Amino acid sequence: MPRHRSRDRAVESVRASGTETVGLRLGPGFSFSELLASDKMQRITERSLVHGDLHMSNIALDLEPNGARAYIFDAGFVKRNIAGRDLAVLEASVLLHQRIEHEVFVRICSILYGPATSGTADVAAEPVTGIAKEIVEFIQALREAANPWNDLEIYALMVFDFVLIQVEGLAFGSYGNRVVDQPSAAYLLAVVGEWYRRVRGANPI
Repeated sequence: MPRHRSRDRAVESVRASGTETVGLRLGPGFSFSELLASDKMQRITERSLVHGDLHMSNIALDLEPNGARAYIFDAGFVKRNIAGRDLAVLEASVLLHQRIEHEVFVRICSILYGPATSGTADVAAEPVTGIAKEIVEFIQALREAANPWNDLEIYALMVFDFVLIQVEGLAFGSYGNRVVDQPSAAYLLAVVGEWYRRVRGANPI
């Protein structure tokens, strides 16, 4: 289970970054507290090596006649880890490390993580097109690739963990942090926390 020594700073970052401005209650902190209090045991699959830092900036695309070929470079903390960790990190970075109009960001999150706990249902119900549609399809493909390794609950926890790390980093300022939009990061932390809570609740012991 992930341990965040600076969770209180992360929560304060969420408050300061605009969680209230997007109409969400501060749910993720409670989800984290529930994790700390949980004694649930979960079987996981590991891989001998993971990249350790698989975000958007560490992937290069080579356009070829038959399509694009991706090359992964600049490995981070290469070590044994939970299978699918790299894909969960990439999912979060695709949303946090590029500029996406907030209204479109909300729609993307609604498709990927379910309805928000706010009055944004009418906006979120609208379909996405263009780059937003490509983002949704890309993340859905990541989850499909990770599915054979571990249950969705494990994958959702890893996404939640990485988003929490990203928001936690905002407590130390924006220097060196790849998060493009702080309110969107706060929103993502809230909806991913709720998503994980629902997935976890659907898999009782």
